[in-house]
Amino acid sequence: RIATDAAVDGAARLALAEAPAFADDERDFAALIARVGRAVAFLESLEPARFEGAEARTVSWTSRGTTVSVDGRAYLLNHAMPKFYFHLTTAYAILRHEGVALKKGDFMGKAEA
Repeated sequence: RIATDAAVDGAARLALAEAPAFADDERDFAALIARVGRAVAFLESLEPARFEGAEARTVSWTSRGTTVSVDGRAYLLNHAMPKFYFHLTTAYAILRHEGVALKKGDFMGKAEA
C-alpha cells in the first residue's frame, strides 16, 4: 500500500496533478494487485509534458507537523524515490521471509534468466 502511495503521490506532486486516494481496504493479494494496477494506470495517465520544469518547481509536503519544501529534483532523488524503494524492498523481503517464491527478477520487473 505505501509503495503505491509513494509512487502516485510523488509523481502527482511533480506533475502538479491531483493524486487519487486509495481506500486502504485490501484484504488479499488479488486486491493488492488491483491496487497496483490502479496506481500504474494513474502514472500512465500523466502526460510527459506535465513534468517539464518539475526539477525546478518547489515541492512541499507536511511531515510530523512540519512543512518541508525543496526543489523538484531534490524531492525526487532524496524523498520520493527512496520512500518508494524502501517500502517496495521491505514488502519484498517480508514476502520472501514468509515463503513466497520470489526471485530477483520479480523485484526488478523482469523475468530472470
